[in-house]
Amino acid sequence: MRKNILIILIFIFNAGLVTPQMKTGEWRDHFSYSSLNFVNVRGDKIIAANTLGIFFYVKNENSYYRLNKTNGLSDIDICSMITISDGKIIIGYENGNIDIVEGDKVIPIPDLKNKNMVGSKRINSFFEYEGKVFCSMPFGIMVVDPYKYEIADTYYIGPEGADINVNRISVFDGYIYAATEKGLFRAPADSPALGSFLTWEEITGMEENFSDLINYGNYLVVAKGESDARNEIYTFQSNSLNLLKTVDGFRGFTTDDNLLGIYTREWMELLDKDFEVYKKIDSYSFEREGDVVPSIASAVIDDNSGEIIIADENYGIVKINEKSVDKYFYPDGPMSNTVFDLNASSVALYVTAGATSSTWNNTFTPGEYSYYDGIKWTNFRKNDTIQEQEYWRDFLRIAIDPKEPSKAYICTWGVGVFEVDEGNLINHYDQYNSGLQNIEWTGKDYYVRVGGIAVDDRQNVWMNNAEVNNGLVLKTYDGNWIQYTYKALHKLHSMGEILITRTGYYWMIIPRTNMAGLFVFDINNTIDNQNDDRYRCALSPALDSDPRNAGLLKIWDENGEEITDRVYSLAEDKNGYVWIGTNKGVMVYYRPYAVFDEEKPVATRIKVPRNDGSNLADYLLEKETVTAIAVDGGNRKWLGTENSGLFLVSEDGTKTIHSFNTDNSPLISNSINAVSINPKTGEVFIGTAKGIVSYKGLATEGEETFGKVYAYPNPVRENYTGNIIITGLMENSVVKIVNVSGNLVYETTSVGGQAEWNGKNLHGEKVKTGVYIVFVSNEDGSEKSSTKILIVN
Repeated sequence: MRKNILIILIFIFNAGLVTPQMKTGEWRDHFSYSSLNFVNVRGDKIIAANTLGIFFYVKNENSYYRLNKTNGLSDIDICSMITISDGKIIIGYENGNIDIVEGDKVIPIPDLKNKNMVGSKRINSFFEYEGKVFCSMPFGIMVVDPYKYEIADTYYIGPEGADINVNRISVFDGYIYAATEKGLFRAPADSPALGSFLTWEEITGMEENFSDLINYGNYLVVAKGESDARNEIYTFQSNSLNLLKTVDGFRGFTTDDNLLGIYTREWMELLDKDFEVYKKIDSYSFEREGDVVPSIASAVIDDNSGEIIIADENYGIVKINEKSVDKYFYPDGPMSNTVFDLNASSVALYVTAGATSSTWNNTFTPGEYSYYDGIKWTNFRKNDTIQEQEYWRDFLRIAIDPKEPSKAYICTWGVGVFEVDEGNLINHYDQYNSGLQNIEWTGKDYYVRVGGIAVDDRQNVWMNNAEVNNGLVLKTYDGNWIQYTYKALHKLHSMGEILITRTGYYWMIIPRTNMAGLFVFDINNTIDNQNDDRYRCALSPALDSDPRNAGLLKIWDENGEEITDRVYSLAEDKNGYVWIGTNKGVMVYYRPYAVFDEEKPVATRIKVPRNDGSNLADYLLEKETVTAIAVDGGNRKWLGTENSGLFLVSEDGTKTIHSFNTDNSPLISNSINAVSINPKTGEVFIGTAKGIVSYKGLATEGEETFGKVYAYPNPVRENYTGNIIITGLMENSVVKIVNVSGNLVYETTSVGGQAEWNGKNLHGEKVKTGVYIVFVSNEDGSEKSSTKILIVN
């Protein structure tokens, strides 16, 4: 038997069917670590963190390991970190949660997070002392036992036991010192009564904020003032405070046996034992970038090498090298964790990081986009030293060319449109070299505002152009430019997403003004002849002198009553229905082809039965603002919301298949900005208010034939957990799995181009070791194929 299995194994491997893939239902992060908050050094590892997660850099191997909510940590919004003497890493969160990272295990301590209390639970900082970890808290001091994985004690040290914000703790000359919002407190370190406020005394007579302190040689060094503001730095010895210096923009201390580091955002001074300045770091000297102004978040001095290692807000980890150029590094990822839009094709993912204000004005977010090819990221951010890029800002939506999936067009709220390919800038279109126009009344030449963009199947690029004479512009596939003269769009303040439907109609979101809602236009298949065009919008023909205005269009229900005029997202499904996301949930136009024929086209609200015996139903997400809609290969809808996370619903929207939020999944924010799906792999990319995560969905786009049917993993080893995926299928394929005797083991229907099998038979029992044959056929049985799966149990 073993010999037979070996022969089958060799056959399957040689057939090229072993393809490493994410498991269905698996999550992964796509975080940027270019901006860091914390850094520690432990042996041959540098450990760094930002609010979303931590990573380990192994010096000798030049390798990274990332740890975050998608693969082990229990939370996000990291606000403190320490590596204690036995190598454990303690992580504190804004909500009071604590994780202890021990080797490949993460042990959460959620007691404070789960406690019902008033006020902040933020963990300001950690300090290790005699096997305990002292946590500086907004209400006092909390003690954690890192070996019992529990909160051991809480000290309320304020006057009369009142809450007091503790910023930092240290031990010096037999006392525990606490830098607080109301002075510098201390208590005997060996006192059995540290839980009593009577044990603690304020020693300075100054009821002011002390932001930091550190033990350095024979002194305690303390900082009085607010963080990121002017601080007076004192040395404390023999119960006496002595002013050392005043520092503007003070952020923190670091030290080793020989040097004291004092740092602000833009510089760091290293002081020797006599408190003389040994070295000042006020610029980085990088090989490619030259001299760069620092953005220091925290810093350490490596005890082994003496190197200065900085957690920088722009360059990740920075190592200061006294003999040559400085170096910076961080794990591969997007440029930042800001997401306005993302768009996935079969070969790549594009991300933009711009923004508009709530009134659709500029936020002046530096121009930025990222490109991910499935292996590495290519990033772009405007370079202020290049005059041409001085005003590049507010990069918004992405339209991918359907015939060249690595190419995209990015529209901006101010500097026109960019054409990019494989992450590289190819062209920049503005008022000087295209049909786009600049807003005249500004008197400036960098207000070419384009809020929506789309590429049709002939590679024509459609874009709107706000607050100018001609609000719709076309770049034809052969490079010609056409301005459309629809009067309703004349100098319209704001326009958003554009959707091209299979009927040849174009749907566009109007975010605000008296035309808020939808704008639908039809070019009648003639891009050069505008006379036969027509459009409908919230501006009635009576108020619009353009004969192409074919009638008032509002978002009406079946009774002809307006539901809302706030639209945030658009999508067309595989049936040709147009789904819209609004501030009152989801609505569907089931007859979008008749939008110009019906007086009041109906936006249908989907009724979802409560199934509680009441025979009542609720409208789908009626209390949510639906900010993003994506349709997967199985025609299911992924719905992103402003405040409640992500929902996967059935084809008709009546059943919720998944509901993901920050409490029940690795989702990092309940505020979803964009959702897009790789049609080939089914990976769902989710752009949130805090960054990007992805989820391996089951559905992919169905194939036209059965030419590439295979299963993975294959072979299925005895230690594998998860479902087996059969892929390369036609849409709605019938899948039957039999054993070598021809007995039916399992039967299902594909979701788009994939089906899954849990490795069990029809009775729910785990199947035995052996070869299983998968027979697939399309809906009408006219096309068939098969593949084999080896299971070892």
